[in-house]
Amino acid sequence: MRTAFLWIIAASMACADTPEWQKSLSPKSPGPHPLVAPVQLDYMISWNGAINAGQVTWQFGDKTSKPGEFPCIAKGNSLGLAASLFPYKCAASTQLIPATPRPSFFHSTETDKKTTTVFHVDFSDTGASSRAFVRPHATGTDHVNSRSFAFAPMYDMFSSMLFVRSQALKDGDSIIFVTHPFEEPYLCHVTVLGHGKFNGTDAIKLDISLRMI
Repeated sequence: MRTAFLWIIAASMACADTPEWQKSLSPKSPGPHPLVAPVQLDYMISWNGAINAGQVTWQFGDKTSKPGEFPCIAKGNSLGLAASLFPYKCAASTQLIPATPRPSFFHSTETDKKTTTVFHVDFSDTGASSRAFVRPHATGTDHVNSRSFAFAPMYDMFSSMLFVRSQALKDGDSIIFVTHPFEEPYLCHVTVLGHGKFNGTDAIKLDISLRMI
C-alpha cells in the first residue's frame, strides 16, 4: 500500500512539472499531406505594387540531394531606392530530415546599414543550442550570446512552414508547436480561418501567433 501511495505522489509531481504550454501541443507526427517536391519560389517585394523594393528566393529541397537529406535555402535583399535608404541582405540555410521533417541545423546571416547578425542553431532529439553573433559595423567587435533549450521536437523557419503545410488545414483547424527560428524558442499557434482565392489562385487564410517561451 505504501509503495502504491508513493507511485501516486511521484506521478502527480511529474504532471505538475509539465508546463501548461506543453499540454496544448499538437501531435508530433506530420499531417496527411506529403513533403513538397523540390521547388524554388521567387518573390518581388514592392511599395504598393508600384516600386520594386526587394526580392526574396525560397528553395525547398534539391533534386540532386542524397536520400535522407532535404536542404533548404533562402536569400533576399533590398533593391533600388529602398536599398539606398535601407540597405539589407540576408541568407539562411538548413538541412531537414524528410520523414519528419525536422531540422538538424539552421544558419542565417543578416546585414543592414549598422550591423551584421549571424544565427546558428543545432537541433537534436533532446533540444536545441543556439549562438548569436552581432557585429556593429562601427566597431567590428562581435557580441556573442549562447543559449540552450531542452525540448523536442522543435522546428526552424523552413520546417515550421513544411510542418504546417503537411496538416489537413480544414477550416477551424488549430496547429500548435514549438518553433526555434533564430535565437529564442516560441510557441506557435496557427489557426485556419478559411479557404478562398488570392489573385485568382486557391489560398488558405491563416492566423499565426507567436509567444516566446
